[in-house]
Amino acid sequence: MARYRRQGRPNALSVLAVVVWLLHAPAPAVDQKPAPHKTVSGLVTYTAENGISDAAVTLKDLQTGETIVVYTGADGRYQFSNLNPHHDYQIQASFKWLASETRQVSSLDTRGELSINLAISSRQDKEQAVADKLTTLLNWVPGSVVAEIGAGEGQLTLAAAERLGPAGHVFTTELDPRLLVDLQGLAARLKVENITVIKAGEAETNLPRECCDSIFMRHVYHHFTQPAQEDASIYQSLKPGGILAVIDFPPSKKQSKTFESSTQNAQNNQTGHGITRQALIDELSAAGFQVVMTPSEWPGEDYCVVFRKPSK
Repeated sequence: MARYRRQGRPNALSVLAVVVWLLHAPAPAVDQKPAPHKTVSGLVTYTAENGISDAAVTLKDLQTGETIVVYTGADGRYQFSNLNPHHDYQIQASFKWLASETRQVSSLDTRGELSINLAISSRQDKEQAVADKLTTLLNWVPGSVVAEIGAGEGQLTLAAAERLGPAGHVFTTELDPRLLVDLQGLAARLKVENITVIKAGEAETNLPRECCDSIFMRHVYHHFTQPAQEDASIYQSLKPGGILAVIDFPPSKKQSKTFESSTQNAQNNQTGHGITRQALIDELSAAGFQVVMTPSEWPGEDYCVVFRKPSK
């Protein structure tokens, strides 16, 4: 016969024993949290050689937009400390007129210390080739004053500043607020003192009147929404006899319709699809410019047209 025992209430001693055990029992295991701060360090090299000193390393917080710049030491090493482990970052090294590729620092990587080496290479060979052509076409010599319209990330602005030397000057303009901020920090980061950054207008350059020996732009003209006003402003910004070089590309053959002016591009939401060479010439000629030449060879699918403002 099976026996059953009736359970009674626990006595005071039993309750006391359970309480004591709970107080002294080991705490349950918990998941490890990311380190309270993150450190990123590494070596900056050039063409696989030893580390280079005085290279600028830029770290951008993608959550806040804050940018921090440090310079490598004599051994070519850099370090960023006390970074927020929950933020994502971009990091890039630059030296003189060259830069490394942009690397990512992800918040998903929970390591407290990261090592990221940055290799600076001559990947801007294409940019240098364009700059070399512009140097000849626009007669860039030490002491010249030039301007770039819509400079973007500023590669050609930097190339111009290098070729003009400390006695020359480069005005660089940009309409996009984000790119404008980047340009403003570029010269300071690279310690280039002959660059002035100017916020462009929708229909004007905002450059000083008759300030430039030459002006150039690349992949910008077809974005103009008010080309007649912009062309007139460029004309005023050039010295008499000054030269203008416009680099652009023709509309894609895949477009269902080709628009023959930058105004039509904007009105039909076609910005970004280029402009025909003849439309470019017609618009700038109407503003008073004279065609000097159209170089037969140009890198990539682009074309270039060189104009001159008549001398007084």
